[in-house]
Amino acid sequence: MPMTAATRTGPGRHAEYPARSVWRSDLVRSLRFPVAAFVVWRVVWAAVAWLFSGHPTDMITAWDGQWYLGILHNGYAYMPDALPSSAQPTAFFPLLPWLTQAVLWVVRTELVAVLLVTNAAALGAVCAFFVAVREWRGERIARTALVLLLVWPTSYVLWSFYTEALFVAASALALWAFRRDRHGLVVTGAALATMARVPGILLVLLLVGMRIWQQRRLDWVAVAYAAAGLGLVPVLVAQHVQAGDAFSFLSAGRPWGRRPAPPWIVPLDAWNKITGPGYGTPARLEAAFDMLSLLLGVGASVWLLARARRRNGAWPVEAGLWALSMVCFPLFTGSHLSMSRYILSGWPVFGAGGELLVPRSPLAKGLVGGLCAGGCLIAAAAIATGWFVA
Repeated sequence: MPMTAATRTGPGRHAEYPARSVWRSDLVRSLRFPVAAFVVWRVVWAAVAWLFSGHPTDMITAWDGQWYLGILHNGYAYMPDALPSSAQPTAFFPLLPWLTQAVLWVVRTELVAVLLVTNAAALGAVCAFFVAVREWRGERIARTALVLLLVWPTSYVLWSFYTEALFVAASALALWAFRRDRHGLVVTGAALATMARVPGILLVLLLVGMRIWQQRRLDWVAVAYAAAGLGLVPVLVAQHVQAGDAFSFLSAGRPWGRRPAPPWIVPLDAWNKITGPGYGTPARLEAAFDMLSLLLGVGASVWLLARARRRNGAWPVEAGLWALSMVCFPLFTGSHLSMSRYILSGWPVFGAGGELLVPRSPLAKGLVGGLCAGGCLIAAAAIATGWFVA
């Protein structure tokens, strides 16, 4: 088989990949499983949503989805009746509503545009995740990891009108392309991530740092990776023009209790909610699940970094660093809310779970999958009855 050498310098960067036409064909074949898994997952979630609410399309735009709809309709214009008090849409980045606006211009129906964008983004996230993990650790681990991702209780946000799917797709594309030296795709993925969510800038910093570490110098590729941070510019311009402050997103999370804070504030806040008076059972369960998500995420991230030191069976350093940065990012925001969603943003943790489960018995795999699927049902029931979940 004809080969083109893609010699890598630096730690963990040595491989030869097939010619472009060959690896593209291989990539298409590898997407069969994630596409099939996506279809099953999406149909099951739709059926569950219909069972609990009778209006599954309403669940797509619930909670944060309403904020993105507001940006779609009015941009970052001031909302005098926003809840919670003084909250404004500048807390939410615009890539999702901007893409929806482009699709809406074609299909002319908002519901259709929202459904197309959310499902396309979810499918993109599933495929990009699978291909990235497969690149790192092979087919079996990638399949198991994907199943874990899909049965994670808060996986519903991937098909909701939220930015998680776009963020997972963009970051997975960038990290996969980084291993392949596809610099254009690295920059594209990182730039899209910065337009989707605030932590996207951390992806740019990680990629630049990894490139400098591998090359032991600042080269033009590292500069190009840094240029992906310019994806933030359209966000700044939109918030400046429409809200009057280009950096209003930095303080826009305060009405939700988000503010710069030392990392011990979050577990203390969650513990007080779990054990203190004045909170109902749903709030206590949510706080407990957020802390469980944090522990699982940190443990998996550290495990990935430890495995990166091995020659055989090694994970790339960037996988562990990305997982750890996403899991720990909310620790410095002063609120435990959405910890279970940040696990999705730190998607390599599911790769760690996949590798740990692959050699286990079918009973152990079924038990883990059953527990997660049960959590999905609880989450769906809670959302359908008006509770905020993640």
